[in-house]
Amino acid sequence: NSLHDSYSYLWSSSDPSVVSVDNSRITAISSGTATIRVTAEGTNIYDECTVIVPAPTVVPVPKRIELSQSVVSLSQEHMDKSETITATLLDSSNTPIPDALITWSYEDNNIARIETDGNSITFYPISSGTFTVTAEHGKIKSTATVTVGAKAISAVTNARGIVLSNSSVLLSP
Repeated sequence: NSLHDSYSYLWSSSDPSVVSVDNSRITAISSGTATIRVTAEGTNIYDECTVIVPAPTVVPVPKRIELSQSVVSLSQEHMDKSETITATLLDSSNTPIPDALITWSYEDNNIARIETDGNSITFYPISSGTFTVTAEHGKIKSTATVTVGAKAISAVTNARGIVLSNSSVLLSP
């Protein structure tokens, strides 16, 4: 017989709301810290260990992508102007998911010069036209339409004279 076989052991937890113990089986109940003590019954012989139960990590589940704009309008008349769309990944309670990676896709075009920077995409007008841009995170997508308007055409007339009558104006070359 060993010394181990000659004793019965009593197990206890300093905080059963954190860790429970039944014989030698320890079960985590909630996050926190508790001390487990095992005592040889009928003696002052014991040993202890500290058990730390970490708080559960909640991983947010992405639900949708929110875009700061779904329609972007630019003009060739203002080539120095730009427009930016920012994408935010949201969970089912519409809480932003920080550091979420957004991938941008768009048609190869000569309508706008495009710069991406993480969750933002910026457009600079080149020529008139319309195209679609898509923000993606896994299977979640959101789209926006980008339109660049043409330069306004100025009409110039080379009138040499104006003839006025009672109710009309006649321009002649």
